[in-house]
Amino acid sequence: MFSTRVSHFLKPLVALIFFFCLIFNAASNDYKLRLDNDIISQLYDPESSLVHFISPDSLFSVDLRSFEITSVTPLNFKDLDIRETESIIIEGEIFFIDFSGGRVFKVSEEGIVRLDKSFNHRMQSYSSIFIYNNEIYKYGGYGYWGVRKLITKYDFGTQEWQKVKVKSKIEPIGRFDPLTFVKGDNLYVIGGTGLDIYDERYTLHDIWKFNFKSSEWEDLGNINSPEFVFDTFQSTNNFFGSLGIYNFEDITFYSLDIETLTLKTFEKSHFFQKIIKGFIPFSINNDSLISVMRYRDDLFLTKLSADKILPKIRDQKPLIPQSFQLSPYLYFIPFLLAIIAIYIFFNRRKNVVIIYPNNIRRGLRSVGIIEKEYLLMKYLYENSTNLDSETASSILGEKHFNYSHNSRLKNEIIKSLNDKLKLLIDVDQPLIMEKKSDYDKRFKVYFWSHEKITLRIH
Repeated sequence: MFSTRVSHFLKPLVALIFFFCLIFNAASNDYKLRLDNDIISQLYDPESSLVHFISPDSLFSVDLRSFEITSVTPLNFKDLDIRETESIIIEGEIFFIDFSGGRVFKVSEEGIVRLDKSFNHRMQSYSSIFIYNNEIYKYGGYGYWGVRKLITKYDFGTQEWQKVKVKSKIEPIGRFDPLTFVKGDNLYVIGGTGLDIYDERYTLHDIWKFNFKSSEWEDLGNINSPEFVFDTFQSTNNFFGSLGIYNFEDITFYSLDIETLTLKTFEKSHFFQKIIKGFIPFSINNDSLISVMRYRDDLFLTKLSADKILPKIRDQKPLIPQSFQLSPYLYFIPFLLAIIAIYIFFNRRKNVVIIYPNNIRRGLRSVGIIEKEYLLMKYLYENSTNLDSETASSILGEKHFNYSHNSRLKNEIIKSLNDKLKLLIDVDQPLIMEKKSDYDKRFKVYFWSHEKITLRIH
């Protein structure tokens, strides 16, 4: 009798719970497709409305119009670690590009086929891999205690990587793991990680633009949002017409409008917390998101309503301060232009390089320096024409190093500082030069070589 009462009580309760589950599922998901739990990454092709999933032994494709698996291709990854590659798609063909070396693989009817004639040199780890005009490019990278600043292009004819020529006098310093994207004929490079002369990593906050037609770099300045620099991130080019970026460290999602370089920061939400590495959500129309979600122990491909799933925008501002973004304040433009003209006039008259403990500045531009570089600049300010080599060694050397080691260290620091000064002042010649001493020709001294620019300590 007791079991009968419980049964009568549970039946309507179970029915009610089931009803609410149906309502919730209908409100949040238009489609849901169960996936293999061993998939590694995804690759979306907007042209065909297909999303490809890569697993350790196969590649299968899902048609996002029907939410059905359309093909399964067995793959043998015995010659490469799939996790050490970037998957890209060009005109419907899928390629795997080695993160660190020059190897290029293609998915064909025979399976995985290697195309290149290069080798796994491991000189471009954490480089940025991108597509321009249906060709494969790499920028930057790290390898063997050094960072790269070159752009390379894979030549399908020669099956070799070629260095892209740069015609501009300025270019960004070497880096790895930057955020990059292509808009028209321009490559944008944002932040990344650099190395100092002690092989210590430091975060970069600059933005550069490379034009493939003119082969020239342009310095766009520094990032207007210091928090928009991070080590662990993934991005998608398909986020409602913008670049979607997810920072795995603090669970923050950003949207960058590549036309206006306007950065939107979303509020943190339960949806963003569920993002899985290798499976960044992407949009397929104006109101739908595709996302791989984990429900209990299984993975599902889901189609979600953006209005219902995306949180509010917490912040919105230009990524870099630009004069053209002052359009709401048109009445103030003549006044601002007058101030800028006066500032430039006096700035050109003074032609001063101001030395700070952490950076050196000329006008509106600045470059970062380390402590020893600051001390050297300070001594040059005090004695710009006759800084003897022994004093320079005592400033830049280390007590526990021998003379030969300290001499190399001194030369490296002076070269590094000269590279920064050339970038700051936009000249080709070193600003810190050496000559024989006027008092004793056996010794050399260092001097500040630019007669029209003076030094000042802040």
